[in-house]
Amino acid sequence: LPTLAETHAPGAACTDTLDQFRSVLPNLTDIGIIDGDGALRCASTGPSPAFGVASAPWLRAARAARAFTTVGSHERPGSAQRHLLVAHPFALND
Repeated sequence: LPTLAETHAPGAACTDTLDQFRSVLPNLTDIGIIDGDGALRCASTGPSPAFGVASAPWLRAARAARAFTTVGSHERPGSAQRHLLVAHPFALND
């Protein structure tokens, strides 16, 4: 994902690219890109302007791992199922 220009800026191209990844991996409910400040840049399910996770413990854990990792789980609103959070942190200059 970090090598795809479509994922470097919010917008329809980023959302479409992430949705294509999600369609290949049907067990994923969403794929998102979060910037260094903890704001959602884009997601496979579309824009979510009020979404920010700067203080979320799982984001700190993902940053510390610097590799693909599972970082927790949570109940998604409107669902009785728990969702596993996985992350692969990268910087655009990696």
